Amino acid sequence: MGTPAWSPDSRELLVSTFDEAARGHVPWAIQIDPESGEATGREPLRLPGSMGSVKAYAWSEDGSQIAISAEEGDSLRALWIVNRTGGAGRVTAYVSDTYGGLDWLPGGDRLVVTARLGDHARLFAVTPNTGRAAPLTPEGMNVILPEVSPDGRWIAATRIETTKDVLRIGLP
Repeated sequence: MGTPAWSPDSRELLVSTFDEAARGHVPWAIQIDPESGEATGREPLRLPGSMGSVKAYAWSEDGSQIAISAEEGDSLRALWIVNRTGGAGRVTAYVSDTYGGLDWLPGGDRLVVTARLGDHARLFAVTPNTGRAAPLTPEGMNVILPEVSPDGRWIAATRIETTKDVLRIGLP
């Protein structure tokens, strides 16, 4: 199951599950009673038929759109923008294989996404209307799973550091 994502009004929760027939992860919208917190229903998110296995998703600020990172072959991810109510989505950008993570910046005009560039995963700001991407983290740093603060001033993310040491071990 994928990481859950709350809708801005707290009335829906997106989760993804593996679907054998679809040969990949498919997101579901679970309706939540805001008073009790109980699930009141669920439905698969209506997605374009050409979309691959879903890897990450994030609600827009107003809850009308969902950004989705989906597989597009072995080493590419397509960044889709879909309407919550279904219908045709649009591919805004292609990024290299990534461990995932994306989030909207306030105002809905840009997304923060994780993309692999060379041997490292970096954060980029992507403009959905143009597909243009600007790096947010320096080369040589592995950063994944961005979360934008509600005021848009900060991004929290996971940094992965790899240490390699040479050991000298005496033989008995």
